[in-house]
Amino acid sequence: MKKSKKTRSYLRERRYFSEDFRRSRVKEYDEGQTSVSEICRVYGVTKSAVYKWIKKYSPHYQRSITKVVEEKSETQKRLALEQKIKELEQFIGR
Repeated sequence: MKKSKKTRSYLRERRYFSEDFRRSRVKEYDEGQTSVSEICRVYGVTKSAVYKWIKKYSPHYQRSITKVVEEKSETQKRLALEQKIKELEQFIGR
């Protein structure tokens, strides 16, 4: 006796929200008029989508900037050492 497997498609139809719509929802959230959960429930949007909008459009969200200070590279160090060797060789008369 074989059991048939029922497959369900949980994929939603991809929807497009205009930039004005997204900015309006983020503005409502920033001003405290609504919550992320409420936006999700009322407009049928996922939480991850709303948080992406907040990250992209909210003036209160600051991206952290990391400044990397690189010391002299190995090539630069090697060239400096080779130059020093040449100077020392000239000094001792080679």
